[in-house]
Amino acid sequence: MKHKDNRGFSLVEMLVAIIILAIVIIPFLHSFVSSYTVNVKSRQTLRATTLAQNEMEIFEREKIEDLKDSSQFSYDVTENIADGSIEFVREGVINDDSGREMFDVYVKLDPLRDEGERYNAVNTEKVTSVNSFSTQDSARYVMPVRTENNRMSFDEQKYDEFVVLSENAGKNKDRAYFEENVKRTITLSVEKTGEDTVAKVKYRYVAPKDSVVEKKNVIENEEVVFTNSQSKDKDGKPVELKSLYLFYSPRYKTAKNDTIAINNAAGLPIDIYIIRQDVLRDGSDTVVEPVPSTYQAVLDIKDTSETSRYHTNLKIDNTVADVTDGAEFILKYNSDTQATGDARKTAIEKLHFSNLVIEEEKDRIYDMRVEVYSAGGKDRSEGPLASLTGTKLE
Repeated sequence: MKHKDNRGFSLVEMLVAIIILAIVIIPFLHSFVSSYTVNVKSRQTLRATTLAQNEMEIFEREKIEDLKDSSQFSYDVTENIADGSIEFVREGVINDDSGREMFDVYVKLDPLRDEGERYNAVNTEKVTSVNSFSTQDSARYVMPVRTENNRMSFDEQKYDEFVVLSENAGKNKDRAYFEENVKRTITLSVEKTGEDTVAKVKYRYVAPKDSVVEKKNVIENEEVVFTNSQSKDKDGKPVELKSLYLFYSPRYKTAKNDTIAINNAAGLPIDIYIIRQDVLRDGSDTVVEPVPSTYQAVLDIKDTSETSRYHTNLKIDNTVADVTDGAEFILKYNSDTQATGDARKTAIEKLHFSNLVIEEEKDRIYDMRVEVYSAGGKDRSEGPLASLTGTKLE
């Protein structure tokens, strides 16, 4: 009869088994650790790259003055007066759903305006200072003027409509009559309902009642030039209106003043540009029509915002020589009464008026570099997790 062998592994056998198992498992463990490390690094690099792309979009969209404004953005800003470069730093940026992983962002704008650099000619040329125009947060309305390609101005089209009405009424008034006697008002209005902001422009031409058929002496139309109901930012919120531009054609042949009405009932802090366009003498002549020294426009402004800023190439102050042509504009501010003397001066200060004819040398093209580091990497000795380059137009 056979007896079962109940003896276990000997100590030597056990040690040999453990050594064999270790030889097999250790490489697998190393592989798992390496794979985990690579995944963490890849995830960190992806988040850093996404953050760099978001930062670049912000700098491409926003004005430098706004980016430097601590009430709007949280950058630490360092400006180098010698070469015109600007560095923006934002530390401890969270770009992780867990709220634990943080990054430091560095953005450098370099105008390269030294002699011989590729942006020097552009950045040292004096130009009229205006805000950059973005179709996302700005709106504009341009009245057609007579040019080589456009033989009839917007106003002339309306005068000719009155001519037809006048002929139908047996009054037979010609275009010259309506150029002299029609009253014109252009109204820009900004309205806000909830998160929706709408900007509209309305033109209204009024002819003398005895020149046309009764009750047909008014031609008017209104159109929307901006709505943010379908324009969203990266967070899904409606984009707010920042700038509103009116390019209007002056009427020098009429005895009646141009009236430009601004109604910012929403009280939004926006930049409003009122720009008188140069008028050409005829379709083939490129000589600019001189502005009569008596030309005036009436600015009828209803604006409850204390931070709106107005810009124009109309003359603001007659005591300032060689600023622009024509007489200073007539101003009505939150009233139907013309503001004069100290009241006018106070109103102009409240509306932050500036004249667009004044030119300045200003950097307008920048090389842009965006770098993202792990939080706390102030010395940048290890190099960025993500780096992007581009160009900013200011």
